[in-house]
Amino acid sequence: MEDIIRDLGGARIVLEGLPNTRDLGGYRTTEGNVILPKCLIRSGALTDMTVSDQTILFENYKIRTVVDFRTSLEARQKPEPKIAGVNFVFNPILNEEMAGFTHEENADADPIASFLKHAEMLEGNPEIYLDKLYEDLVSDPRSMAQYGKFLDLVSEQEDGAILWHCSIGKDRVGIGTALLLSALGVSKEIVWDDFVKTNDYLIPQTKRMLDQIRGQNPDPKLLTCAKVLNEVRRSYIESAYRTIEAQFGTVDHYLVKGLGLTAEKQDKLKQKYLEVFPK
Repeated sequence: MEDIIRDLGGARIVLEGLPNTRDLGGYRTTEGNVILPKCLIRSGALTDMTVSDQTILFENYKIRTVVDFRTSLEARQKPEPKIAGVNFVFNPILNEEMAGFTHEENADADPIASFLKHAEMLEGNPEIYLDKLYEDLVSDPRSMAQYGKFLDLVSEQEDGAILWHCSIGKDRVGIGTALLLSALGVSKEIVWDDFVKTNDYLIPQTKRMLDQIRGQNPDPKLLTCAKVLNEVRRSYIESAYRTIEAQFGTVDHYLVKGLGLTAEKQDKLKQKYLEVFPK
């Protein structure tokens, strides 16, 4: 029974306002070690968390560092909460243009209206945008530098847990989590399974969003486009890995040569976050 429990990694943290917050604890590495619980937390933006959610995350899980992957535009639309004793680190993975936001003056616009405008700009072809997005996430020099900084922040965490988030915790967080799990020695199959779990948790949020969009513009093609933008597909992370392998050969080489994750840093990550079992 203990082995079964240990293999149930990436469990959802049940919260009232945050549907896609998960604990990476429990994932097993290829060497048979296990990620410790209540240390590494992936999430969407924290803006809608309730008082109860705050208690769970910052008292029960003892989160002491929050890393924000969003653009400055997104951060202004939905500011981070203020939590005493918590270090909030702004670490944008993409700039506004790469993320699909082209008008800085819309920073205070309604998020649904901004999302709708973005979907309209894609002219019914969201897959083309997403394929390019995932290539950029792992190959753009700025994005690579920011992911490298993220891994440094995780390795340097001294007290309590660390949480990282983007807007809804799927694209930027999905890739960042995949890179961290890979650095800890988790297999590609488990990494990809964790990536697509997002879809299960975002179903209610996606339905609410589509209902809101339908009230402003009932165009079926636009609704389909919006639905695709709010999902993840295994093909996206496959595309990211193909891009990595084309440029660096393997994910391990990418972590070292692309993101600056030295052997010393990787050992530090493993010592800090893995429960080691004898072979």
